[in-house]
Amino acid sequence: MISRTNWLKWRLTRELAARPCLEIQKQIKILENRLDKALVKYNEALAHNKQLRQTIDNLRRERLVFDQIYKKLEKAGTSSVRPIASST
Repeated sequence: MISRTNWLKWRLTRELAARPCLEIQKQIKILENRLDKALVKYNEALAHNKQLRQTIDNLRRERLVFDQIYKKLEKAGTSSVRPIASST
């Protein structure tokens, strides 16, 4: 049978050994929480960037269409101006 003093020494030793472990676990939990928050921010930034890229791509497509329409109108305008200019 274990004497009471030996049992108290064993318990005290175990508690003292557990303290740094608890502090390390607490630090790990804090760091994991920070990492989770940073990952959430990073993912939000990626999602926002994806939206912005899609908007930019849509605007570029629209610009191409408007440029084509403008060129056609410009050709139509210059072709109608030439006969008027040549007739005078």
